[in-house]
Amino acid sequence: MALQNNSITLKYQPFFFDKRWQFFPLIKVIIEEKNATGTLALLDSGSTNTFIPRGLAEVIGLLDDKKKIKKTLSTGASGKFKTDVTKMKLLKLMKGDTVFAAFNSVLVHIPGEKEEDLPQVILGRDYIFRRYDITFYESRKKIILTKRK
Repeated sequence: MALQNNSITLKYQPFFFDKRWQFFPLIKVIIEEKNATGTLALLDSGSTNTFIPRGLAEVIGLLDDKKKIKKTLSTGASGKFKTDVTKMKLLKLMKGDTVFAAFNSVLVHIPGEKEEDLPQVILGRDYIFRRYDITFYESRKKIILTKRK
């Protein structure tokens, strides 16, 4: 996929939240460790780190090697919470069925408790925001990612 003017435009995706369908800046991703799976990820300018729900981390085998996992505390809007931190083999960003960016050896945070788990992957400022300048158009429900030179 060729980026037009080094930019790619993505539409917000529907997500059922707070008892109704809403549109969020969600991007199709493939996450990969021993196994791979596709899912939606929230592009979150307020998050410093990338997070993966515990269930998805288990599905792709990210929690299999206990020696590679570090226990830590992360801070979110609701306060501090326990997380496991490890490196994931690959994160691919998609537009439709086409990969437009890939990140290798991605440091990810995995909520430590079921009650702290997430509804989807969170893409924080640690990877994608370093490679792209990102503009959110809330009223038009779209995001423009412009690749940095």
